Amino acid sequence: MKRAGNNKLSGKVMIVYGGAHPVSMGILRYLLAEDAVVIAPAESSHDIQLQKEYVADITTGRLVTLLTDMPVYEKYEEVNDAIIEKYGHIDMMVALFDGLRPVPGLLDAESTSWQQVTDQMTVYYACGRLMLQLMRRLKKGTFICVSNATSLVPHGYNALSNIGAAAITEMSRLFHRELKNTPVKFHHLLINNVDINDMNAQPVIHAGWINPWMVGDYVMKLYEGTTEGGDMLFHSLLGKAFTDTRDNYQYIPERNRYQQGQLSERKG
Repeated sequence: MKRAGNNKLSGKVMIVYGGAHPVSMGILRYLLAEDAVVIAPAESSHDIQLQKEYVADITTGRLVTLLTDMPVYEKYEEVNDAIIEKYGHIDMMVALFDGLRPVPGLLDAESTSWQQVTDQMTVYYACGRLMLQLMRRLKKGTFICVSNATSLVPHGYNALSNIGAAAITEMSRLFHRELKNTPVKFHHLLINNVDINDMNAQPVIHAGWINPWMVGDYVMKLYEGTTEGGDMLFHSLLGKAFTDTRDNYQYIPERNRYQQGQLSERKG
């Protein structure tokens, strides 16, 4: 196994929300390789089994799996209370929102697709609000939202994802604004063209793509404060640059800065 570094996260408590999604598991793997205690909420025992299998070869860090019904607001309070009771603090939370697979426009989409959109909004509001309240009270912590940049590009087949992405992006802006003048760090990382079939610990793959390990690497840089742009709210790790800049990131005030998104660079 290729190691991420030199146990930089020993004694740190991290939460990675995203179940068994390949990107969240790439982040999970990276943080464990840096010797963190990583709490991974999941909505099914199947997801928990996949998480355990994916990191089975890593001997550093500690994976704490947690079965919970994520869209239920009260569950977050229970989860937060349990974590604080056991560990006393939370150093970072990473929450992944990937958007929906291509679906018909609003008039033809199934009602279940709309429910998926509202569930993601609820999850982000609930975990963001409660976790950030806790971090603000503890006067420490980093919160990173990771979302699919492609969901912000308007297409007919992407209508529902556009709505969900706009809501999540706006919540990020508001969370960041309300944390001004506090020690809590908040970032929103936009990614695209992730090769979910490349789950190895490799820093570079073929042109136009990134892999889950690289997302974990960028998350680590955000936590350490070593990325270009420092405390800027929005960051991007784009495998493929967008060509139509007229509509891309229409909901993001700092839209021009996103056109500068580059692949993560690893040292060593």
